[in-house]
Formats: sequence, structure tokens, C-alpha cells
Amino acid sequence: LDTTGTVISTELQTFQPGKLSTGKSSLGEHVAYNIYHANGLLNIVDTRQIMHYNYRALEEKQATLIYGYTMEDVKTVNGTTYQLLIPAQETTEGIHINNVRLMYGATDRVLHLPSECIAAKIGTHSVYGFSQTAVSACRFGETSFKSYALPVSVTAVLGMINDNRVIAASGSEIYVIELPE
Repeated sequence: LDTTGTVISTELQTFQPGKLSTGKSSLGEHVAYNIYHANGLLNIVDTRQIMHYNYRALEEKQATLIYGYTMEDVKTVNGTTYQLLIPAQETTEGIHINNVRLMYGATDRVLHLPSECIAAKIGTHSVYGFSQTAVSACRFGETSFKSYALPVSVTAVLGMINDNRVIAASGSEIYVIELPE
């Protein structure tokens, strides 16, 4: 992020270990907030799109428009990269998620959660939406969620770990909760 001029500019610069720079490209005025590797490409997420670059910092394919959404989670399962986006939040009074956008391969669909959630994550076979008292699961390829009661009142979701387990906070206590497939 270059802030020396009158307008901010985000730049991508790639290196090969032990050598000089392999490439450099200007990403424009939007702030990049996530980068991940999938299908041999560097995918740079900014406030309006996902840009796809190779390791020489050359754009490989047309950017994917995500304006109005925020990247929440990315996971590769059996060679397929799943990208989970949530609507951009317009309030500072906490996160309120009513639907999520799931992208993988040529699929780009909006999934409607059965109730308002405070977090959404990707597991090994499903997308999960978390409210304080329940978790809703939608298997990859399906369009509807099934809800399950949580054993504790969840105040924050800290992350997912292997085998469909979530690290969740309940007040000042931290729990690892096994989730349904």
C-alpha cells in the first residue's frame, strides 16, 4: 500500500526466494485485504473485486466482481477452492448475516440462512452459519441449510480447524465444538 502520493495505490510485487523481484503490478486505488493461492494463481481480494495474477505479477484472467460483499473464508477441499463472502456490513453494532455468497469453479450462488447469524465459515463438506444458539449447515452443491443446537451460547467464532470443528467463544471462555457434516 503506497500512501506517499495524493491518492493511495496498492501494488503487488512477487519474489522468488534467493533472487530478485519476479514481477510488479499496480492494483489501483482500492485497498487489498486478503490474498490466497488457488489453481496456480495469486488471488488478491480488494473492496470491489478478486484479481487473479500469476507469480510474475501478470493478470491471468478477468477479475471477479464482489462489490457489496466481504471475503469471509477461503478453503480448498479435494482440489476445489470454495470462497465464502458475506454482505458488507453497514453497521458498527455487530455482524448480522442473513445470506452468504458461495463461489467455486463456475458456480456463484447466494444462500439464504434460516436465521440471522454472527459468523459464517467453510468446513470440509459444508458452509456453516453461526447464531448464538445454533449452527446452520448447507452441504456443498445444495441450496438449503439444516439447523442444529449448539451446546453453549456462542458470542464469537474464532476459526475453523480440521475435521469440521470450530473454535468459538462464549463470553470469556473458549470452546472447540464438533460440527455436523
